Amino acid sequence: LRCQFVSRVVFERTKLLRPDEEYPFLDVLPSGIPVRKVIPHLKLDIEFTACDEERKALITDNASGKWNAAIKAFEEAMNARNLAVSATVKHWAFLDQFPEGIALSYVLPHLKMDPSFIDLNKERLTLIKEAGTNPTPAISAKIKEIESAMNDRSHALAKAMKGYPFLDVIPEGIPLDIVFPNLVKDEGFAASDTKRLEVWAKIPTDPSPPLGVPKIDPFGRPTKQPTA
Repeated sequence: LRCQFVSRVVFERTKLLRPDEEYPFLDVLPSGIPVRKVIPHLKLDIEFTACDEERKALITDNASGKWNAAIKAFEEAMNARNLAVSATVKHWAFLDQFPEGIALSYVLPHLKMDPSFIDLNKERLTLIKEAGTNPTPAISAKIKEIESAMNDRSHALAKAMKGYPFLDVIPEGIPLDIVFPNLVKDEGFAASDTKRLEVWAKIPTDPSPPLGVPKIDPFGRPTKQPTA
């Protein structure tokens, strides 16, 4: 019976570590996590899915092999997303992986400069260290409370990034979501923003962006190509 159990465990582990049938070019163990456990997250990742759409379109028109280099470039970009997303899944599993629809890997560099997030994480790590392998119910509840607050900060910054991705997310060390309520009251900012939106609205969406440019950017907006 023991041999049967061990054989079953080895079989299941081997199955997890096999290349994915749909994406055989992805690293099978990104960040130490079987790729099959990362793929459900990747299929929600806008950059990954945009690259996959372009890649599949090229494959259907590649009988002569003329798009081999372009296909490989898209596959490398998709694997880069595989590595980035797997890292957040591994180290920040308690955070929503797509706050406000933006991949956590894009938000995380800004979170690591957010004073509130930094302080909360220090408190969390201190509690985890003190609790060891047998935390009390009270400590476990406190850790969950802190993680929930950290997740709130993630969503707040992601929301600011989504609305105004061209602004510094942590200007002068202050998170954009804290600065923004004052910005919208600023007449100069409001006037510039109105003008920006007017210009943006006049730029037509190109249904066929140049090869290598995803139709959707990481924040979920159609890629617009200015026309003469």
